[in-house]
Amino acid sequence: ADGIDRDRAFAALRAQGIGANVHYTPVHLLKFYRDRGLRSGLCPVAEREAEHILTLPMFVGMDEGDVARVAGAVAGLS
Repeated sequence: ADGIDRDRAFAALRAQGIGANVHYTPVHLLKFYRDRGLRSGLCPVAEREAEHILTLPMFVGMDEGDVARVAGAVAGLS
């Protein structure tokens, strides 16, 4: 969401025991592709957005209470 710092949100969710994580790296910045000459700046939108994306918990055993807890914690970030 606009105005929410990803790193602060990550820390706040983790402090509440919510397993948020950072997963997304633009493909062209992975070592395999960097070794083949691809560099930053090739996909500026993907690179910019990668700095803001946060992965929220999702797992098979997640129940409605888990969803409500995560949603409440995220709502409290704004």
